[in-house]
Amino acid sequence: MGQHTPPLVRKIFRNDNIRTQIFSHLSPRDIASLRGTSCRIRKTITPAVFQNLTVTFSALSFSSDRLLALTRVGHYVKEFRFVFPHTEETYMPSMLDPESRKLRSLIYEPFSRQGEKRRKRNTFGSKSIDSLALHNYGIMLMAAMDGPQFTRALACMENLTSLIVSCPGTPMGEPGRRCVVDYALWSLRIAVERARLHALRVVILDPVHLTGLQYLLPGTLAVGNVINSRQIWSQVKTLTMTISAWKELANGSPTLYKTNLKFLHQFLEYFTNIEELAFCWTREARSICPLTLDLLPYRNPRLATKPARDRSVVNKRLTFPKLSKLRLENIGMNACDLRSFLSRHLTYFREWSLDDVNFTSGTLEDALKPLYVASAYGEKLDNFSFPRPLTEESELHCPYCESKFEAWLMV
Repeated sequence: MGQHTPPLVRKIFRNDNIRTQIFSHLSPRDIASLRGTSCRIRKTITPAVFQNLTVTFSALSFSSDRLLALTRVGHYVKEFRFVFPHTEETYMPSMLDPESRKLRSLIYEPFSRQGEKRRKRNTFGSKSIDSLALHNYGIMLMAAMDGPQFTRALACMENLTSLIVSCPGTPMGEPGRRCVVDYALWSLRIAVERARLHALRVVILDPVHLTGLQYLLPGTLAVGNVINSRQIWSQVKTLTMTISAWKELANGSPTLYKTNLKFLHQFLEYFTNIEELAFCWTREARSICPLTLDLLPYRNPRLATKPARDRSVVNKRLTFPKLSKLRLENIGMNACDLRSFLSRHLTYFREWSLDDVNFTSGTLEDALKPLYVASAYGEKLDNFSFPRPLTEESELHCPYCESKFEAWLMV
């Protein structure tokens, strides 16, 4: 078409629906070629081309050349998808010193500020440990630990509204061992807090392993955090979580499982202003509802007889004042706990959905009683999605949804 683009062609590409249909039939290479046909066409379609950006993490994902290109188009990005699957390359086996024949451990503190890596000569405290880590784990680990590069990349996306984190697969090795994905999540959380993403409104974790949430956990005690980290995460309006876990985690490492459930509960505490919340366990990891973990100690007979000041309640009560939509899937919970949660969120509550929810005690009518009462008093509760009943195919035998599992968590 050259530099003289017909007005009709420009008008066609300005139409969002037509442009979306055209792009759906073109490959990324064809779209790139289309941008080179005309200066006016390039100006018209460039914002739509870079609106959704997906990065499958590798050692060169945030290289200097790619960051330079991101500075030119990063302000167009509205949705950023960070993909880092668990594979054999991300597994970090025990590190053996070839000279002393002893196991060495990594003591690592992420680089949170730009220029900090240059001032600090050694990543793990000594040159020998650095070379040993590079020899055992490769350059992928070093790229995952480069927090300043993550921060520079996200700082280019000043208009980012949606952040999607996807870490499919299961970490290899014994439960609790760190992998390269964990270090990348660590750097990603630091970058989100330091890049000043004022337009961020949607956070989606689909999926993220249960043990990886501790590296996304913000707070004053988190490594590399900023003073206003709570304010940054509280601006999120929509939170969607799909969490996976090992099948044998509760049986093989019960203490670790309870600790990670607490991390999950603490992670939710920072999203105080969300309006839409969706939580789902993956099919093989069905467990209890994380929204009501604070109520489990009160059902422990041993703690019920103690004064309130002596009860070891480790989880704070979750309250989302502006919550209007709730979706729970593939979980087990107590009907009274769900009723207590719903009764605290009737001000803006408008829509809910329960799929494959197994009640350890009580019935669905008991759990939804606050909604029926509110509806009787004239509250506007529409767009209800009534729970899909459990069938023989969807009902899994899961010990984590039974009453004895809840009793075990009360201790």
